Amino acid sequence: MGSSDVVIAGAGIIGLSIANRFLRQTNLSVTVVEAAHKICAGATGAGQGYIWSGHLNPDSKTWDFSRRSIQLWHEFVAEIRASGVDPLEKIGWRDTGSLLFTTGGEESLALHNRLHKVAAAGVQGEFWNSHTAQTAEPALVLGPEGAAAFFPADCQIDARATVEFIQQENRALGPGGRYKEVFGSPVTGFLWSPADKYMQGLQTLNGDFHSKRAVIVSAGAWSSDLLEILSKRFDLDLTPSIRPRKGHLLVVDKTAGLHLNYGTMEFAYTSTKNSKETLDEFGVATTATVDPAGNFLLGSSREFKGFDMTPDEAVIQQILHRAAKFFPALASVPLSSIHPRTGLRPYTPGGVPLIGPIVELPGLFLASGHEGTGLSLALGTAEMIVDTIMERSSSTIFQWSV
Repeated sequence: MGSSDVVIAGAGIIGLSIANRFLRQTNLSVTVVEAAHKICAGATGAGQGYIWSGHLNPDSKTWDFSRRSIQLWHEFVAEIRASGVDPLEKIGWRDTGSLLFTTGGEESLALHNRLHKVAAAGVQGEFWNSHTAQTAEPALVLGPEGAAAFFPADCQIDARATVEFIQQENRALGPGGRYKEVFGSPVTGFLWSPADKYMQGLQTLNGDFHSKRAVIVSAGAWSSDLLEILSKRFDLDLTPSIRPRKGHLLVVDKTAGLHLNYGTMEFAYTSTKNSKETLDEFGVATTATVDPAGNFLLGSSREFKGFDMTPDEAVIQQILHRAAKFFPALASVPLSSIHPRTGLRPYTPGGVPLIGPIVELPGLFLASGHEGTGLSLALGTAEMIVDTIMERSSSTIFQWSV
């Protein structure tokens, strides 16, 4: 099926962003192979588009990495603007700011402490009492003891529009066969040199795709299954601890008349993201945003349900029930106006993504395990992978291991 310098397994935001950076910054050719028949078939399509820092913990291993990746997003948007194109139109970019909210008690103190911690790390925010929060965001009702932290620098993108934009740019950057996409091609195996185990490509149901320089696995929740093929073949312990973590996102039609000024997130969501412990059996915590078309995007759940992506009515009802405590107008929205999406987040223990070379098999690289932060970390991941393969010093500072 042809040969490229780099072959990438996975056409989500991670895989396409890596391809984009190769095409922008090197002369290498790239082929992206995807099992699904379209983009946004995994976690990306069910994302709410957070390009946020305020909800992160500066003590986490990924803080500097996240900050670098967000910087790269701002540079990416600046390039779009410089070309005479509106980033809102192309990728749904909005400088909305974000609100982390709580109904009070110990969580308010924890939120206040988080605000001071992120401020000390360079991310400025404001602590709002319940009255101030509701004045700024009338749809949000927190009760008399509630509070919120407002982070004005946080932004939103439209996940699907962004992936489509990057895909189109890749096609424009790679004429004459320098860039190829192959959809509906599940990976069935790998190609390697018998002499030194150097990875030389991917085997798929539609044929073999040869690589001259690198093979990159960025298949999200399916990444462990792909590396298990090599683990068995070479009797190596290569399989990373990436598990599918199912999430529901509810799209409420704009005709329902719900509006938000900011991206919003229940503070409890930040504590359940990287933990197996959840608020209930479905791991529901409230997140709410509005997309550029005016639809109200409501999440979110976190479940270990294997690779099942079937919408679950019980989970949908739990998301609506919890969210209605904070957004009472949801109680009057007809179910016919609510459309569920599901995705599988690539979960790793501790929430640390796995990015870099697999040293046991030269020429093989992994970029997965981002859980629910794939969108915000995509450009930092691409920078790290490309700089590693091109043997450049990188601005991305991040340690990982399989």
